[in-house]
Amino acid sequence: MNRSLSALLALCLLTSAVALFDSGMSGASSRPRSLVADCTLTYNTAQICPVAFGAKAGRTQTFEVATYEDLSNCNFASPSTEPGLNGRYTVAKVSISWGDGSPVTGGVAHLGTTCTGTVATNETGQIERITGVHRYHRAGIFHVRVSIIYVRGAGNTYPNCASATGSTVSNSTTNCIAIKSPARSVGVVRK
Repeated sequence: MNRSLSALLALCLLTSAVALFDSGMSGASSRPRSLVADCTLTYNTAQICPVAFGAKAGRTQTFEVATYEDLSNCNFASPSTEPGLNGRYTVAKVSISWGDGSPVTGGVAHLGTTCTGTVATNETGQIERITGVHRYHRAGIFHVRVSIIYVRGAGNTYPNCASATGSTVSNSTTNCIAIKSPARSVGVVRK
């Protein structure tokens, strides 16, 4: 992505966050709105999408910090050309950097109940939420980075990749870091 496009995306995210802040969105009871108009799913390629959320300074709260494509219910027979590809992924680790200088924490990737598709090469997962617990000590706008790492499910002969790094984003048969990870969400904290 070129520098001017990155700057434009950052401006759009900030504008969305400020609009949510100005509209009086409360943190504890409001469900965050997605900052992406379309979290387009592509077959057998799990991905993560950013959101904006509101918070109140000084209060420990549970936040929806991102959404992701859950493929945990996809366990089709593997195609003959790719014997290890059953398309079944589960999240092994969630990391949340809250943007306020506090230590990185874990989170919860909630599981869906369905899998769309009929074979391992054309399924898409269910959009589910990623949550984390945090307390912001001061008001402001914070850029939150959310990463997830996958492991492959039963019946898949490709190596377990729970220790994969952020540079592992090549293709669906080796990628165990979510596409578009880390998600760059925005927390709008009021006094």
